[in-house]
Amino acid sequence: MEYFISAEAKSYDDWQLELVIESFKKLKYDDQLLIGLAETNKPRYIEVKNIDNHPRSFIHANLGQKKGMPELNEIYSLIWALDNKRIKMPLCIMKPHFAIRYKNIEIFPDQYSRGVVFAPDPFFTFDQAEKMAGPFWERLKNPKEYYQEFWIYLGNLMFLRDLPLSLIAQVSKTAEELIMFQYEQRKPAWHETLKLSWVVNFADNIKEIFLQANANLTSTMIDNLDTPFIDYEHGLPPMFSRSMFTFPEPQYISFGDPLEVISGLNQTLNAHFMSSLANSIIDKRIVRSSPMMT
Repeated sequence: MEYFISAEAKSYDDWQLELVIESFKKLKYDDQLLIGLAETNKPRYIEVKNIDNHPRSFIHANLGQKKGMPELNEIYSLIWALDNKRIKMPLCIMKPHFAIRYKNIEIFPDQYSRGVVFAPDPFFTFDQAEKMAGPFWERLKNPKEYYQEFWIYLGNLMFLRDLPLSLIAQVSKTAEELIMFQYEQRKPAWHETLKLSWVVNFADNIKEIFLQANANLTSTMIDNLDTPFIDYEHGLPPMFSRSMFTFPEPQYISFGDPLEVISGLNQTLNAHFMSSLANSIIDKRIVRSSPMMT
């Protein structure tokens, strides 16, 4: 299994990448992680040692930003990586706000070849998509009722096996078409449009793809569950939230060092795991900055 993450070269993504890379290093599994990093002119996090030393990464133009939605970089860079043999299936698409806890994860049943296994998100509903993206099915080949019937509650973690590159390219094309449709409807581009594009393309190919939701793949920082991944998208309120460390323009002011904040969190088993990753990174900083002994 290989793993793929798309991010931007900016402080907000940097500190999250430091954590996810550290979790892969802890397992001696970092050679399985490929990171596509989109260029920006924004400040970087004060310490990007894990990113700079990561064995598998590539820098690319920020096409998503040019098209009005940075989230599109994920599909653009994934297509490039697959087409140029930088990564192969089976693979896992992750977000920067994840940490891996253990490897050798059994995902796909043996009797299925072409398949998708995903962590579900009960809040990613058809009704939400309709509200945010408008009557999106008008740009697609099936009616509203079809997508309601075959809707999947796609979350932030997805495993792919033997999907043709043509299908992934179609996901990219559909996402662009849906964004244009939203602009035509005088709506702002919905940041979940790429996820919507995955869902409708899976629905369009429902007879050719094995689809399975697996609620045991991820847990949050408020949990004590022993899952393969921790998704800290929503943090550990009120002590920690990613929104505290977005480094917003124009001052790029943040609530301190996010890793130092995380290093002191021990309220749950998952928070303790994230704390151990942050402390491991901080300890290496201290060693590097210590004066040489004579």
